Amino acid sequence: MILALQWAVAGTIPIGVGGGVLRFIFGVLACWLIGQGTSNSQVLEYPFQPGNLWQYVEYMRPDIILQVEILRDTTMANGKAYSVFSSNCADVFPFFSCGYFREEHGQFLGYDTSSRMENAIFDFASSPGDTAGEWIHDGCMEDTLYSRSRICCTFTNIHNWFTTVAFADSIGMIGYGSLEAFNYQLRGARINGVSYGIVGVEQNRFMMPEKFSIAQNYPNPFNPTSTISYSLPQKSFVTLKLCDLLGREVRTLVNGEQEPGNYSRIVDASDLPSGVYFYRLQAGNPSASSGRRFTDIKKMVLLK
Repeated sequence: MILALQWAVAGTIPIGVGGGVLRFIFGVLACWLIGQGTSNSQVLEYPFQPGNLWQYVEYMRPDIILQVEILRDTTMANGKAYSVFSSNCADVFPFFSCGYFREEHGQFLGYDTSSRMENAIFDFASSPGDTAGEWIHDGCMEDTLYSRSRICCTFTNIHNWFTTVAFADSIGMIGYGSLEAFNYQLRGARINGVSYGIVGVEQNRFMMPEKFSIAQNYPNPFNPTSTISYSLPQKSFVTLKLCDLLGREVRTLVNGEQEPGNYSRIVDASDLPSGVYFYRLQAGNPSASSGRRFTDIKKMVLLK
């Protein structure tokens, strides 16, 4: 493990994702393990520029592209200028859901249109242990990414200590998920007119699935978070529920109508005991006499 981390810091571990070369997992793991508890001597900068975009892939489904893009700049009701972000994955990366962001003094700030309030989401200039919003700063280190030395920082969710997000200076978010196995990894980016990694067509996540399906959760066994992915070939009323070994419902992950497409949900079982659980997807037309119906159940194991 130590040797792997040394290789990662040196930038010599190639990891192929969709034909691209990323040293992602070991590099960010090294960043957290070695960087935790160290001070941040440099402020990590997020590349706010209209036209910049980032594409991510799910670890178990590299054919599905999740995209975040900066469309334009605008001025909000508080008189401050923000970058307008658009994404097809706000359900996966919830901190991108508000859509209006800017950076000031190293803070990644988001504007909520309903409350007309600005909130600090991440603080790239903070010290390890400091908290902004729902994220605590783990630490930073210098690493080689895309043939250049960059500052790499990780943050952990204060409500779920196994959910981590990683950023690289002048690149942006490079990974999201559990530290031991990042569920979502940066596939490529286009920043200030320069392409990094592989930047493809964004259509994959919205490509019409041919049939209903639900994948095995990943990771499995897990502690305490895992991702469940499923596909809908038609507009459907969807319920996705988590049950214990006795069939008792312990969590409702989805309960509502969804458009055709591919979806992912993160299960947070931090408040549940170790054991065997089942997740059940039901989808289709609510009327049993018309439309297609789909039901499938899979087992997942929580080990603490």
